[in-house]
Amino acid sequence: MSKSKHYVGACSRCGVHRDTLHRDHVIPKWASGSDDESNIQYLCANCHEDKTREERAQYGWAEKCQDPQRIAKLKAVKRSPTWVAAVTSAAKEWWRTLPEAKKREHAEARREESKRRNHAS
Repeated sequence: MSKSKHYVGACSRCGVHRDTLHRDHVIPKWASGSDDESNIQYLCANCHEDKTREERAQYGWAEKCQDPQRIAKLKAVKRSPTWVAAVTSAAKEWWRTLPEAKKREHAEARREESKRRNHAS
């Protein structure tokens, strides 16, 4: 049985009504974001992809994902439960090594974005 649900409505980011929305964490789980409803938003596929790309660029994750040795290692392991655990562990470790100022900046940017969206509706 799949855990995914089907969300319908307006995208929290662009406001366009969609038949399918993605459940997204305002502050990503890898950045210590919670599953609390105050940290959840519903985005269309395009906005979800854009947000993910922006987060990766802002925090240097994109560079780590482009490392040929890292890519080869991840492809070799595929997407087994061990692979998922390794990627999750790597993301958490990367977040732990991020300077506190960057973490605060990230959290504040997400709070401001959430406030802006809530006031616009």
